[in-house]
Amino acid sequence: MSTTDSLRWLKQSVFLNYGVAVLAVIIALFIARLIQVQYEFEPFVLFILAMMFSTWYGGVKPGLLSVALSLLAFHFYLLIPHYPLGLEKEMPRLLFAGLTSVLIVLLGAAQRDATEALRESELHLRQIAENIREVFWMATRDLDVPLYVSPAYDSIWGRSVESLRQQPRAFFDAIHPEDREHAAAIIMGQREQEIDIEYRIVRPDGTLRWIRDHRFPVRDASGTVCRIAGVAEDITERKLAELALKQADDHLRLVLDTTPGQIHTGRPDGYLDYFNQRWLKYVGLSLEDLQGWAWTAAIHPQDVEEIVKKWRECLASGELFENESRVRRADGEYRWMLHRKVPLRDEHGIIVKWYGLSTDIEDRKQAEEALRKSESRLREAEQLANIGYWERDLVADRITWSDETYRIWGCPRQDRGLSQRELEETIHPDDRQLQRQVLTEAAKGSQRYDVEYRIVRPDGEIRFVNVRDDIEYGDAGRPIRIFGTVQDITERKRAEHALREAASQLEALSRRLVELQESERKELARELHDRIGQNLTALNINLKILATALPPQASDELRVRLVDSEALVESTAAAIRNVMSELRPPMLDDQGLEPALDWYAKQFSERTGIAVGVRGLVSAERLAPEMEIALFRVAQEALNNVVKHARASQVEIVLERSGSDYVMTVEDDGVGFEAAEIFATRQAGLGMVTMRERTQALGGKLEVQAGRGDGTRLTVRVPA
Repeated sequence: MSTTDSLRWLKQSVFLNYGVAVLAVIIALFIARLIQVQYEFEPFVLFILAMMFSTWYGGVKPGLLSVALSLLAFHFYLLIPHYPLGLEKEMPRLLFAGLTSVLIVLLGAAQRDATEALRESELHLRQIAENIREVFWMATRDLDVPLYVSPAYDSIWGRSVESLRQQPRAFFDAIHPEDREHAAAIIMGQREQEIDIEYRIVRPDGTLRWIRDHRFPVRDASGTVCRIAGVAEDITERKLAELALKQADDHLRLVLDTTPGQIHTGRPDGYLDYFNQRWLKYVGLSLEDLQGWAWTAAIHPQDVEEIVKKWRECLASGELFENESRVRRADGEYRWMLHRKVPLRDEHGIIVKWYGLSTDIEDRKQAEEALRKSESRLREAEQLANIGYWERDLVADRITWSDETYRIWGCPRQDRGLSQRELEETIHPDDRQLQRQVLTEAAKGSQRYDVEYRIVRPDGEIRFVNVRDDIEYGDAGRPIRIFGTVQDITERKRAEHALREAASQLEALSRRLVELQESERKELARELHDRIGQNLTALNINLKILATALPPQASDELRVRLVDSEALVESTAAAIRNVMSELRPPMLDDQGLEPALDWYAKQFSERTGIAVGVRGLVSAERLAPEMEIALFRVAQEALNNVVKHARASQVEIVLERSGSDYVMTVEDDGVGFEAAEIFATRQAGLGMVTMRERTQALGGKLEVQAGRGDGTRLTVRVPA
């Protein structure tokens, strides 16, 4: 059964394309004669089918060949035998059929080329769309059916593309409720205009992402909107950066606006008798407005009861007064202030005066809130990045973890720190010695370490972690604390393992494809020999018999036609033999690698004019069949590269045995190239990749030595 690659190769083979054209005409002729004899059926339609098939399979040139062959076959095998007397009347009809056939071939070839170009264009567009981080999408004009959504939708929206196809309304349902109505109005109301819109979406796990959606209409040839397309970009990081910058600006403004505290005094009974000018200016009131207990009018109503109660308690006990409350500023704004009062006592310990200081702590309150938010964001960042914090007190032998570290370990948070022994119990038994070693080296003050090991969660699940540390030294220069980060790298490890597995499977698949290709080549060569080759031989014999059986009175033109037909059959048979040799040289199977290479080198030299020499390995010992075919194909591909790129005049192929290895060297005197640049920039062609894969499939190694102007030397080394 043919593989996709082998079929593609078949369709690209020039000789096979022409061979198919010849075979199609022969089949059409055979069927036409059979049908015409039995049913008096108009036979030329069969030749038209042969022309259309040849054009579809091989293009315009094989199609034109089938036209010529069809006209010849129709003339000699159908017109002359059945209309010998009315041949001149049929010639205009034959000419018209020929022109019609040429037109059919040209139209068929144009349609074939257009179809291939459209298919390649669609493939390139899909590859671009599926390899960008943004979501490229296209939908119907009413946005009720998504026609295409790129795979980036899965990672950004957190939902599958298939779920969107099943429920197109899920797109609007994913928009944040606060943005949904506004976004839907713009999207649906302006869908025939190019628009840019930003909105938030809610992923299934509850996280929010900011989206920038650029939409534009797609119009047909008449200018009517037939599709709506767009590109959706995840701008969450940009939005977070803008928010962080804004918060940083606000914090800086608050720090710059910090003001010093206000001073006031009170009597032993609690009557406040003095407020300094800063106090008066701050609240925008006069001294009389604040004296006594009137100052409570400047306190926030919700805080009055608490501050008065606390003040009376301190008056009764004589203890230090401290309270926080909100104070109305002159502009009407309430700001948090810290009030502190201390008693002044005489020599008998009697309180004679209270002195107070009120400090605006609004900035501190906001800083505390900002810190709380910052810690919350830090915890969220740790969760998003799977990075936790840890530290080890070398003096107390205690290890402290952040919340994310507990989550990575799959353990409930506990107030007390862990000991080194408790930590070791969570590490995989095979990795405990490694962890002890790096901690010991770190405790000695060595360089920072970066280590990966496995941990075992309480539920038995094994996770991979990456641990990095830094060291804090005491006054004596000895390390007293080790701290660092821990990151859950399980998914990365799994991805690396999956990548290795995929690479191994790809290598196995490559080997299998090579085997299938060789099998297909061999089978096709046998089919050409057993079917087409034998048929052509029989046809040639029949032509010779027919030539000898002609009566003396036969026309010279008829004899010339027979001679031309014999030559055409012989040239076709020779072309098929060449195709068979390219597919699978019989000499390779019958006599071995060196004779096959020697034969191919002569054929190559005759075809290209480049001298090729083959030497070495004159031995009765045959290599393994898979090794012979692999080395032959490598040499074949190397010679093809010489023709395409080397501009060489001589090539030498050397086969030799070096120890337990077989070594084949192909060296030319051409222009050469920079091998390091080719492989570093990944510009090696498919031929080079194929040669390397064939060599690796045998457990061998392929080396290329080249320099500009120094020729190229390709060496294949495989184990015997």
